[in-house]
Amino acid sequence: MGGHKSEVQKDQRQSLVIGSSVLRSIDESKVKNTIVVPVSGAKISDITNEMKQDKNKYKKVQLCVGSNNVKSESTSEDIMQICEDYKDLFDEVKEHSEDVCITSIPLRTDTPNIDEVIDKVNAELITICKDMNVDYVDLDPMFRLADGEVNDGYLHDGVHLTKQGTCKMAKIMNLTMEADTEFSDIYCKPYTRCTKPYGKIATSDDEEYTVVVNNKKKKSYGYNQTENRKQDRYAPKGQKESPCWKCGELSHLQVDCHHSGPLQCHKCLRYGHKSHYCYRFPK
Repeated sequence: MGGHKSEVQKDQRQSLVIGSSVLRSIDESKVKNTIVVPVSGAKISDITNEMKQDKNKYKKVQLCVGSNNVKSESTSEDIMQICEDYKDLFDEVKEHSEDVCITSIPLRTDTPNIDEVIDKVNAELITICKDMNVDYVDLDPMFRLADGEVNDGYLHDGVHLTKQGTCKMAKIMNLTMEADTEFSDIYCKPYTRCTKPYGKIATSDDEEYTVVVNNKKKKSYGYNQTENRKQDRYAPKGQKESPCWKCGELSHLQVDCHHSGPLQCHKCLRYGHKSHYCYRFPK
């Protein structure tokens, strides 16, 4: 009787889906008995550290991370380090659940030639999963058209998923939906929920916006953006609406942005917008 009770309690444990912000559009309330944790900007080691701080046991842990580790100029040594990071992650996650699975690194179109590196890392990841008894979920067919090209319909900014992409990934990951809920219901707008941030940020309008990393103040970014877009004086010339001060997108303001702090542009090296929206070095 005691053993049977233990098995019932084990089955009632929650599952965990954790990874980078590619998970940010999954509505946790639509997934049955599952915690969804998207960590903005997370690399593999960051998820390992998250799991080390977590003392819970889970029925199943599903991982989706690695995209932020990969760069178009990644060397063989870099790929070897990524593989070691995956092994450390699996060792830690197995302390929390016997049932562990990971998705392949999703394809992305925001960086030239990065898909070749992603393919190499995924090939190594398959081998690691076989050796460590971790289930591997291949997302590659989801992102490929019949001619082998990337299906842009699943990516709205080259990295994060559209509604169609989110629903498709949830189905491939075989997430268990709540009663009377379809996979098409799982999508939520990414800036209506918060990804887990790194560091504290100011929240009142009269505080300086400071990013704190490892308990050290890194940079002050001025004041928080007004919620009244129409009255915002800082919209670029010729543009009626002001962009978000963190990422530069027009779809939301800073108060709704999922990023924990202002992003650095890789073109002009200034903060507050993505390279795609750089007004100093436009396309």
